[in-house]
Amino acid sequence: KVNLQIRNANKQALAFYRSPPPETSGDEVGYTVGHPALIYAFAPDGLGRAMYGPETSKATWIHDLTLLAGHDWSGDGGAAAAEVPGLVARSGDILVLDAMVPRPPTATTTAFYFSVRNDGTAPDTLLELDSDLAERNSLHDMVMSGGVMRMTPITGGIPLEPGATVRLEPGARHGMLEGLHGLPEAGATVTLRLRFAVAGWVEVPARVVRYEDMGGR
Repeated sequence: KVNLQIRNANKQALAFYRSPPPETSGDEVGYTVGHPALIYAFAPDGLGRAMYGPETSKATWIHDLTLLAGHDWSGDGGAAAAEVPGLVARSGDILVLDAMVPRPPTATTTAFYFSVRNDGTAPDTLLELDSDLAERNSLHDMVMSGGVMRMTPITGGIPLEPGATVRLEPGARHGMLEGLHGLPEAGATVTLRLRFAVAGWVEVPARVVRYEDMGGR
């Protein structure tokens, strides 16, 4: 029964293990077991929330497990995350999805990409971005001027009409982090803050991804 449970658990996790024949040395019999090098972090709602490789640092463990342990999984967070793919944060009817921050190899500036969805019946506005990661945090748009695409700060906020989804992505509207204090390695999670006119401040956990995986943008 135990072996069946282990096999089923490994199958669901797309993992494996292998137990070769016993090794005999004199009168002693020993054995070795091949096993996965990945570690899954499960929240109290029973869902796997993160996956870590053998190179994961102590700082990453402390950061991510603190976030997992401090979140109220009995409320909207756990249930909604299971129902909405990519959901990382919400405040009322405002949902933040697919948040990521590219980690540049040497630069002191990077971007913040995410989507915002308004599931309510009243409009809202994304007003500003803030974080402890950089000296300056702002929202920008790409505007064609004189035949050249230029990056321009967004001063009036980003409107969120009822039922609308707004994407901040490479080559279009995006968040800017300038004067970085440093970013953890790809695979870690960092926290940024978004302020909405109605929903107020929302803390957003974002995945740190490799810069080259964003197409170098």
